[in-house]
Amino acid sequence: MQIEELKGKLLSTRGIAVTSLVITLLLFHFRDHDDNRTTSWRWVFASGDTSFAVLLCLFALAIAYVFSKIEIKERHEEKVLFALAFITGALLLQIPEIMIDTARYFTYAKYAELYGLGYFVREWGYAIKPWTDLPLVPFIYGAIFRFLGEERLYIQIFNLLLLSSSVLLTKRIGDMLFGKGTGFYAGIALLAMPYLLIQVPQMMVDVATMFFLTLAVYSTVNALEKGTRAARVFAGVAVALAFFSKYSTWTMLSVLVVVFVIYARKNLQKTLKTYAIIAGISGLIIAAVILPKLPVFVEQIELLRSYQAPGLRRWGESYLSTFFFQIHPFVSLAAIYAIYLAIKERRGEAAIALWPFLLLFLLDVKRIRYTLPLFPMLALLAGYALSRTRDTETKKFIVGYAAGFSILLALFAFVPFIESLSVVNLRDAGEFLNTLSVEEVEVHAWVPPKTSYNPSVAVAMLDLFTNKKIIYNPDPVIPPDREKILRSPIRFTWEYEAPPYYRLNSSPEVVVIIYKRYSGMPAYLEQRVSNLTLLGRFNTTARLFRFRTLIDVYGPAYMAEKNKWRS
Repeated sequence: MQIEELKGKLLSTRGIAVTSLVITLLLFHFRDHDDNRTTSWRWVFASGDTSFAVLLCLFALAIAYVFSKIEIKERHEEKVLFALAFITGALLLQIPEIMIDTARYFTYAKYAELYGLGYFVREWGYAIKPWTDLPLVPFIYGAIFRFLGEERLYIQIFNLLLLSSSVLLTKRIGDMLFGKGTGFYAGIALLAMPYLLIQVPQMMVDVATMFFLTLAVYSTVNALEKGTRAARVFAGVAVALAFFSKYSTWTMLSVLVVVFVIYARKNLQKTLKTYAIIAGISGLIIAAVILPKLPVFVEQIELLRSYQAPGLRRWGESYLSTFFFQIHPFVSLAAIYAIYLAIKERRGEAAIALWPFLLLFLLDVKRIRYTLPLFPMLALLAGYALSRTRDTETKKFIVGYAAGFSILLALFAFVPFIESLSVVNLRDAGEFLNTLSVEEVEVHAWVPPKTSYNPSVAVAMLDLFTNKKIIYNPDPVIPPDREKILRSPIRFTWEYEAPPYYRLNSSPEVVVIIYKRYSGMPAYLEQRVSNLTLLGRFNTTARLFRFRTLIDVYGPAYMAEKNKWRS
């Protein structure tokens, strides 16, 4: 009786509010333990202003209270989830590209845009150097550029649709596995992951990988539930798409074995037939893609084995950071409680959502970008636990607070932090170049000797933000020692080659110089801009990361009068 009484107090509005405040204060106090390499609380709340964190908590509680009082009919749940996810992501679109890997994905897509999708398919692994990337998402990005135009906004809208669709798929999986009502809370829980939210505007592959993996799980479960030919064929295609999203999904797709075991217990013959069709279709697609380029895939796998796998142990982030700072603790705690519930209720379906995380822990993977595709599975567990709470308002209040706090955290803490980093200079300089009345700009990327990264990648990232034609012939660079490059987390930059579409003989009026730091420039660059005027300087920097992009834009004197100075 005492346990039930305590549970009732904790799940009261006042209990949830007090718990929320305590958890916020604990996270703030122990923020130095957040070792996330992108949006660590240690950096985001470096000022030590406790009142700001408390204010976020109070606003989130107010949002959650209002949300808990809104009656949402079952037939409108999917519309609400889709709209909420889309609007949330849209509020973050101004975030600059924060991952240096963007240079690769933009370059792949631009090859497809300029030379055609056929060229992309033929030259993937040859003229187009794929590093350790699989071709599906770059191909889609390339198709978007090819048919809609080279605009970052189109990529962002695509990712917005993937996020919103992932929320819907999470809802549908939850309803199929745990009963009606579970999926809605799981869908909201997926928005209670601030790290995920800031990935949506990025030209990366992580959000797409999450979508395709979730689609593979949903379509397989749906095929087993419905048993129709169309559902089975669709599941086979979905599994192949997940397979070619990212190499890490190859391991994650083992969750389909767990799905098989769960459903085989109900109807072995139907499950075997369904899996035979799914395996046959996905196997044919996979073989059709891999066999013509088998040496390329073998080389990539060897690189993953010799470089990426050992590197993960050096570049990891703690589980504490991932599951309590970058995901709201309510979601992680609810997921843990779901394990207890599953055992108590003998719900083997929970193993489908739990398996990928067991695998993650067994393989000791501690990199959040490799965990992100599994976020819907965590949301499913949280949704299952929340659905077992009797009072509807309480459920909505808990999950509404977790999502509300995470969205506010992303908007008012993560975004201002990101805006203090030097990567914003690439966005701002690109937008400034768009205001100049020229068609071409000459770009130079210069770094001091033995800098840890190849500056050529900054040129591709600048290109994403400008509609001007870039002329870039790589400047002389002295790389660090070979042994250091081989162990570097950004080794790919030294194996990145400036594409031929930049290497043109031309002398544009406008010259852009990208520095790592202002410490003088080589004589040949001084000579190049000696007769030009400094039109704009973009020098925001927080000095937290090795990759820095300080940018000067030079042009004729008459342009200085026409264009507003930006510094």
